[in-house]
Amino acid sequence: MASDGVDVDLLAEAVTDHLAAVQPAIDELSVCTLGASITSVVMRASLRRQAESLTAIGRLVASDEGFAAVPLLRPACEELIVGRYLALVSPSQSDAILQACAVKQVAHSLAAQRAMVGDDVIERLGLTDYLLRSTSKSEAADENFTRLRVELGWPAFRQAPGLPSTKWMARKTGSLDLYEYLFHATSRTVHFSVAELLRRAWYRDDGEITISSSQFERHWAAFALYEGSLLLAETAIVVWNVLESLGEGAPFDSLEQAAVLSATERIGKHGRVPIITALELAT
Repeated sequence: MASDGVDVDLLAEAVTDHLAAVQPAIDELSVCTLGASITSVVMRASLRRQAESLTAIGRLVASDEGFAAVPLLRPACEELIVGRYLALVSPSQSDAILQACAVKQVAHSLAAQRAMVGDDVIERLGLTDYLLRSTSKSEAADENFTRLRVELGWPAFRQAPGLPSTKWMARKTGSLDLYEYLFHATSRTVHFSVAELLRRAWYRDDGEITISSSQFERHWAAFALYEGSLLLAETAIVVWNVLESLGEGAPFDSLEQAAVLSATERIGKHGRVPIITALELAT
């Protein structure tokens, strides 16, 4: 089905042109010095990952598999909100936050893998020493999170020490509308959702129901293209601001602004794609 009049092919073409226009700057940002801070590396990586994801979205759409593209928006939305929050704190606090996050996330992955495969496999994979060291590192990360909670006025930890919720950071950064909209839209595609599954079931005049992801594919395609390009553009602004605060030059001034603006205007003309449509409610 068509997505409320959106010409998906024209939208995909505009997104491809936008990516081509910003790619030189993203490539330049993808190289930094060995002594770069963890904040610098993570912010650069988030922009690179989003550009690559948007490229993947374009390929999925071109092969009529736009139904698989929407989940790629979820990490991009979180990266934008967290990036906006990191821009509010000092560079040293940002580094401490990201370092503690990295330690805890590695520790959780090691523990989950050990629980699934056992100590013998962990040893064969050469991970035993890392697993042993992760305990003390995780404890130190907890202490840092506790200190940061006091310094930055975070709410009480829900369970273990860690970052505040994404919703809390969205509220702090004026991103609550974005959070409510995209978290709901992407939750339908990354969690069990009856409504999302039923989008694949359509009645036919002969009384049969046909079930296929192709039924709503163009709608998902348009949604992923539009929101993915918007998230990339907003994240680029955040990355520029953070790198500037770190005293690192961002290469966005060297962009061909006319090409970027032209592609952005063409994307914007399509308008935001709705989460839900009248057509699916009427059938």
